[in-house]
Amino acid sequence: MQDFINRLEKHEIEYTKNELLAKYTTWRIGGPADFLICPKSDLELQVVINALHENQIPWFTIGKGSNLLVKDNGFRGAIIKLGKEFDTFTTEGDIVIAKGGCSLVKLSLLVSKAGLSGLEFVGGIPGTVGGAVCMNAGAHGQSISDILIKARVMDERGNIITMNNSELNFTYRRSVLTKSKGIILDATFQMVEGDQQHISTKQAELKEYRMSTQPLKERSCGSVFTNPYPKHSGQLIEQLGLKGYQIGGARISDKHSNFIVNVDNATADDVLNLIQTAQKRVKEEFNIDLHPEVKVIGE
Repeated sequence: MQDFINRLEKHEIEYTKNELLAKYTTWRIGGPADFLICPKSDLELQVVINALHENQIPWFTIGKGSNLLVKDNGFRGAIIKLGKEFDTFTTEGDIVIAKGGCSLVKLSLLVSKAGLSGLEFVGGIPGTVGGAVCMNAGAHGQSISDILIKARVMDERGNIITMNNSELNFTYRRSVLTKSKGIILDATFQMVEGDQQHISTKQAELKEYRMSTQPLKERSCGSVFTNPYPKHSGQLIEQLGLKGYQIGGARISDKHSNFIVNVDNATADDVLNLIQTAQKRVKEEFNIDLHPEVKVIGE
């Protein structure tokens, strides 16, 4: 472990020990990680990944902390959180190249102001480009895979590879990176040039819809379950009378039943118990398996 720390300090890579992860997740839930590491460049990230691999230290990458539940005892290993230097993007005509730590909400807003259409649907997703590509994030009938051209990825040994859309094997809320270790360095998207006023109007309409149907002002991870189309998870849970059902400090949202909100210092166990309750009841009543899209890490 000392060798690992020495490598970080030699390259002046920012890190902290025993960092409480609750403040880095949108649920505001989670115990401490042994290390929280914030690389500021591809090179620093490469040093980190190589050092983790050589010292056989488990690791996980977080963005904005949505779609993530950290268990109450924390994470034994290293959490990588890309520094603010990864929260940028550039445009080349109707092409947008966004770094992996770029905020989806910011990207959607600024791209639309430039008169480029295609990212309006991610304006309400509180995540990063990297997480969105890995999980093929989507909303309003669209997904990241619809507009992605390619992505640069760092694998678990520090190699940098470029993967095109087909190589990422996108499916509903999944990609090849869902099961294999990899960090998105940047992603290239195909936009459509359009009328800025029309694009902004569409964005405003989508925002108004989200505000009226989702608990955006409460602490949640976003949608908890993928939808078992043609059914919708929220509708199935609501039909069972579970809207507003609470365990400990966690509650199935009164506004949307596919959201679990932290209303009173909820623990990860509270959330997991709610997830399992919803799964059990839906299976018993409808013979449908609900699959969480939220990632659970830690002890």
